[in-house]
This record gives sequence, structure tokens and C-alpha cells, in this order.
Amino acid sequence: MTRRFIVHLSILTIVILMAAGASAQATRTWVSGVGDDVNPCSRTAPCKTFAGAISKTAAGGEISVLDPGGFGAVTITKSMTIDGKGQVASILHSSVSGVIVNDSATATPNTIRVTLRNLEINGAGTTPGTRGVSIIAGRIVNLENVFIYGQRNTGLNEGRGVRIAPSGTATVSVTMNNVTISDVNNHAVSCQAASGTPTMRLHIANSFLKDNGGGGNGDGLFLGDGCSATISKTQIFGFAAAGIETFGTANVQVDDSVISHSTRGFFLTGSSVIRISRNVITHNVTNGFNVSGAAQLQTYGDNYFGNNGADVGVLTSITAQKK
Repeated sequence: MTRRFIVHLSILTIVILMAAGASAQATRTWVSGVGDDVNPCSRTAPCKTFAGAISKTAAGGEISVLDPGGFGAVTITKSMTIDGKGQVASILHSSVSGVIVNDSATATPNTIRVTLRNLEINGAGTTPGTRGVSIIAGRIVNLENVFIYGQRNTGLNEGRGVRIAPSGTATVSVTMNNVTISDVNNHAVSCQAASGTPTMRLHIANSFLKDNGGGGNGDGLFLGDGCSATISKTQIFGFAAAGIETFGTANVQVDDSVISHSTRGFFLTGSSVIRISRNVITHNVTNGFNVSGAAQLQTYGDNYFGNNGADVGVLTSITAQKK
């Protein structure tokens, strides 16, 4: 083996090691309002945007925020957490979705676990945002302490705070805790298959869905075939269509919540079922509830209905089972 060959081999090894180091992914990365996406996204050399940090964050890792800023729209294709704790961490997006969760093109689709925590998602702009969070494919999505607003786009399936729309036979579970959604042109939250017969599980707690801006024809919650949901300690206020609308085979439990100041409190069609306990349904203009077809609105008898328009359909009484 010649000396020249050894030198060349050593240089090649160094180049390979440098390339491997440059492409290494960290379990925790950082963004800053004064960062740069050419950086490694470390705490001392942060990136500028969430999209820039994604490629440098290992699957299952976390993107943290160093200081206040707007960090741009992002598409998430692997398990991770984005946490803006302690800062004003925002996503300002125009004519696109703020966050897209979609692992459909990966080797293991419908498996990723994503947490969005302590974020503001603002669809402001001359061409407003389409959706705050769009969940296309994934296994578990958690939203914690998230404020979504300004989703005013008027296109089909747009102008929504959170859109859950998987395909095929996938199963996706979405949890929303302490989430505020306001000023949307369509539904604050929609849970409806894009195609096929997926299973969608939705839990919302301690949240506030309010006011679709006096325009559009949206609901606080729009829940369809394959969607089962539990709603607790949540206020749903001021929607042009209904506080909660269900159709198809949607199955919903609503507890300890307030549904008020919409055109209808509840609007049920198809064979959907809503069970309600300890709620206040008030000041809904046209109906407190409107139930048609084989749909059922079932009450445990401990809800308050008052100051609503004339109700349509039957409110069925059921007895809570005790252990």
C-alpha cells in the first residue's frame, strides 16, 4: 500500500465523517427569530423556521423555541414535538395550512405521533390561511395550549381551525386540551374522512371554540362517518350553522360544556348519536336542537335548555348506568 494511497484514503475518510456529522439529526433542536436555517439548529446556533429545523431533528425528537418569533408553516412527516413554552411562538401563514401532519408517503404510514404545544397559529394575510392544523395521516396528534385564528379562506374544505381528514382504513386519535379556535370562515373543528372508512377518535377538553366571523356557514364541531368524539368543559359560541353538527354514523359524548349563540345548538342527521350531560344550551337562534332521520340526541336529564328558538325532533331521556 503506497503512502499516496494512504493519504488519499485518510482524506476520503475525513470527508465521509464530516458529511455524516453535517447530516446528523439531534433529539432536540432550537429555533430563534434571529436564527438561520443553514445552522445546525443547536441552542447556540439555532434555525430560523420550524421547516428548517424539521430535517435536523431526529424522529421522536423535539423542536424548542429560544425567543419570540414567527417560525413559518410546517409539514410534519415523522414523530416529534414542537413546543413554544415560555415564548410567543407563532406560525403566520397565508394561503396554506399552518401545520400539516402527513406521513402517508413514508415506509410506515399512519404511525407517527405528533405533539403541538404552546403555539399560536395565525392565518392572517391578504390571502388568508386555509387551515390551522390539517391532519391527513398519522396515528396520534396532541394539541396543548394552542391558539388558532384567522383561517378565513373560502375554498372548499378550507377556512377551518383543525381538519381531521384521513383516508383508507387508518386509525387516528386527536386530543385537544386548552385549545382556542376563533375567526374561522368554516368549521372550527371538522372530523370527516377524505376517502375510505378510517376510524377517527377525537377528545376535546378545557377549550373554547368561538365565532366564525359572521361569515361562512361553519359549525363549532362538524363530525361525520367514522368519527367518535368526547367533549368536556368546552365552550362553543357563535357559529353560523350549529354549535355541534353530526351526520352519518358519528357518535359523540358532550359533558359539562356550554353551547350558545349559534344558529342551532345541536344539528343531527343520518344515524348519528349525541349523548349529553350537565351542559348549558342557550341563546341559539333557530333551534336549541334539530334532530332528523334516525339520528338521536340522548340526555341524562341534567342539562339546561333555555332562551333558544323552537326545537325540532325528539330529545330522548336515558338513565346513567352506575357501577
